[in-house]
Amino acid sequence: MLGGVAGFLVLKAGRRTEDGYRGVGRGGRSLLERFGIVRKGIRVKRFALPRYVASQFVQMALACVAGLVLAYLIIDVFDNLKWFNRYGATGEEIARYYIARLPVLAARVIPMALLIAVALTISVLGANGELLGMRACGIPILRIVAPVWILCALAVPADHLLANELVPRSWGEAKKIKDEDIKGKHLSLKDAGERVWYRVGRRIHEMGRRDLGAGRASDVTLYELGEDGLPARRTDSEEARYVGEGNWLLDAPRAVALLPTGHLSRTPNAERVVQFGEEAPAEIETANLTPAELRTAISDPDLEGPISLIYRTDLQMKVSAPFACLLLPLIALFFAATGPPFPRPVQMLIASAILAVAHALATSFAGSMGHGGTLPPWLAGWGPSLIFAAVAIAMGIRQRVRSQTSG
Repeated sequence: MLGGVAGFLVLKAGRRTEDGYRGVGRGGRSLLERFGIVRKGIRVKRFALPRYVASQFVQMALACVAGLVLAYLIIDVFDNLKWFNRYGATGEEIARYYIARLPVLAARVIPMALLIAVALTISVLGANGELLGMRACGIPILRIVAPVWILCALAVPADHLLANELVPRSWGEAKKIKDEDIKGKHLSLKDAGERVWYRVGRRIHEMGRRDLGAGRASDVTLYELGEDGLPARRTDSEEARYVGEGNWLLDAPRAVALLPTGHLSRTPNAERVVQFGEEAPAEIETANLTPAELRTAISDPDLEGPISLIYRTDLQMKVSAPFACLLLPLIALFFAATGPPFPRPVQMLIASAILAVAHALATSFAGSMGHGGTLPPWLAGWGPSLIFAAVAIAMGIRQRVRSQTSG
């Protein structure tokens, strides 16, 4: 009987110590303290493991973000040195330009930084034997890495605010500093002068005024020449706006064409996209547009089909891009959870590099297919995210089945 009572008391005391050696009541002492087995004031910290893993990951993530932003900044500075020297940019102008451009560089590296931080965190825990020790204590691997993917999930809305709200404004501010403060003071009179005439192929351009710094042109008239060198078609617009390299968007254009019969054919809504340069336009720039501004532009009933297609594709890509902050680290976590034996640090870094390159190629390829009309805009924007989400789900199910089988 005494043995049974003693066992009951020890079991009850053990349960209380697992809860952190909390007292019986307010100001009371635990049973082990009363027997002198433990000292007063010793408490077991709750959530010690999640906090430790989360702190390791946060430190790695901050270091990776700082390192990658610095690397991108150095590369960008060296890439623009010739451009700065050509226009005689001062140190103050260069500093203001890169202060405005800093959010753009940060938004580019955050998904990659989180992916590398996951690889480094798992590698450090594995190299120190902590990961194996946690598994030896019976802690499931998915519970060990839970703080990491929770933090990555919280990074998705934060990256959305950064990439889709702050970056377009900072990109526009950096472009304004570049075009007006640095290049604007060196623009020649012909760049912002009156009555501009020039010929590109079989088309003659006439403009009342063209301001390259502001990306605007007024009183635009385009003459398309026929086989005999005489004007066969004329397009007029009160204003044109620069939307990409060599690509201009006419405002409410009107066209008149001379038919072979000698009659005139009028087109109230003529082609809006024209080329004011010798090279074909690369793409229409949407980096300075937020998703809300893209939706407003898409709702324009007079928007040209090709431009509308590009806008719709870029809108879906902007909305889906932040999910890379969760999907890429999640795949890396499931890859790291294949042990024991756990992947080595070199294996984790190589797998992360392959994963990042694959995501970049898939996103670029899908975007190009969407711009060309081969893929619907929603599929071009969300296709890569859906593919990587399917991979993450498959790896998660496989890991769960494996843990249940081994357990």
